[in-house]
Amino acid sequence: MNLGDTNDLGQIYRNLSRPIEGVRTETETENTTSGILFYDPRRAAKYWVSPESRCRTLAEAVVILAKQYEQTPDWVIAHLGETNELVEIHRNLARSAATGTGKKLSGESAR
Repeated sequence: MNLGDTNDLGQIYRNLSRPIEGVRTETETENTTSGILFYDPRRAAKYWVSPESRCRTLAEAVVILAKQYEQTPDWVIAHLGETNELVEIHRNLARSAATGTGKKLSGESAR
């Protein structure tokens, strides 16, 4: 899909280095989420998806992330990673979405 219709290795690398539409780049995510914890039990809204998007439950946060990355909630849970750093969670999800791992939402609504 991202390779293009060429056998030129240089062009293939250029095609693969282009950002995928709809997926935030790591630097955009890092600028908005650096230093923020995904989960902090001391906050009223314990789960943060971004500085502007705060949730009281993990389920709410997962639904928002699923919509953002156009994936299922189960996919999000599977690709969160082992970190509590929000920037790392977004990096994990963006990389997994970019590589096409998992099942995209195809007409089914997020739970």
